[in-house]
Amino acid sequence: MLQQESKKQRQSRGRREEFTRLFCAFTDAPEQQEQFLKAREEFVSLSTYHPYETGDFHRFSDYVFQGSYESAVMLDTTIMYSWMLSPEYHLIRHHLYVMLDDHERAQHARWLAELLLQALLATGDGTEETPYLVSSLSDIYAIIETICGGVTEYCVGQEVRVVEGRYIDRVAISEEYALYFDVSDMIASCCPSIAQGAQSQHSLEDLLSGFYSRGSKEDFLALRDQVIQIRKDKKLEVSEFVEFDPQEESLASLSVCVRRYLNQELPERALALLAATQEHFLVCPAYYRLQEFVYSYMGKQEERLIARAQEKTMLFGILGTGDGSIEQPFCVTRSDDVCMVLELFEEEITGEHCDFFRGNCYLCIMTHKGNTYYFDFTDVLELS
Repeated sequence: MLQQESKKQRQSRGRREEFTRLFCAFTDAPEQQEQFLKAREEFVSLSTYHPYETGDFHRFSDYVFQGSYESAVMLDTTIMYSWMLSPEYHLIRHHLYVMLDDHERAQHARWLAELLLQALLATGDGTEETPYLVSSLSDIYAIIETICGGVTEYCVGQEVRVVEGRYIDRVAISEEYALYFDVSDMIASCCPSIAQGAQSQHSLEDLLSGFYSRGSKEDFLALRDQVIQIRKDKKLEVSEFVEFDPQEESLASLSVCVRRYLNQELPERALALLAATQEHFLVCPAYYRLQEFVYSYMGKQEERLIARAQEKTMLFGILGTGDGSIEQPFCVTRSDDVCMVLELFEEEITGEHCDFFRGNCYLCIMTHKGNTYYFDFTDVLELS
């Protein structure tokens, strides 16, 4: 065990040294944007990169602005590799060293903050086609502050979209104006750790990561097939949640239990139930909407954004399986998937029936707009 740990430590140290080398190359030639991008690529691969784990960052800020300068200096050395590319981090360091009368370090921190902000702004133009490439929420705030002169709570609106396999955060500054940010690396840093599928050559985690990184139809179908196999072979282990009936295993039943826990002011128990059922609901967009609801109740903004992005990812995965025609129906694993697709299309059901085509059961939906959509309902019926 000790040898394994020391090897891991050596690898981590080697990655930090490589990042330091690339970061110095960037600061030596800041006019060369490719140097920043190289340093950034190494930065987001570090084991210390956890952009949504902001506890130490906020504690560092509190130490500085509450006058606990010795504690701030000690913590600064600990969190350095987690926030090195954040302009806000260096602005806080600037204030720290001003208060300590260390003008050389203060000036250097201020210079780094300005250098990094300009590098961030050079990664895009804030449009959907060329979004800013960011590695933390503080980067988003810094850019909005620079362009708009201030940040309100995500201004007037915010939405994470999936565009060509990338996560794009749209922040509406006003009703007419929005800025776009590529938050793919942030989302990828906190991909949930999923238990391995018992009968698969590839782990569920690998399949999920493959779909998140490439977003292809083939990756989604492979992930979907594995989830279906798990649902067939493995019963939910939820005996501690007596309110939830694993035999029913519907999103409606799960939602009732989650809302009951929230009414009892037990949000952590609601999250525990969602974690225990995740494997069976992994490709269901509505499951992530339920997660988002819980995180919103708890006031956890970062986690809520992740859940929303995952909801969109799985929804677009379903849309990528077909075009809604009888020749190429959308492949679904739960009836809730149908509702999510129709909601996206802003359609209301006026009629429905089942057709059998090529040995499969297709659900035919007629809508108030006069459109007809087909969903391959075969797996839904087999798993019910």
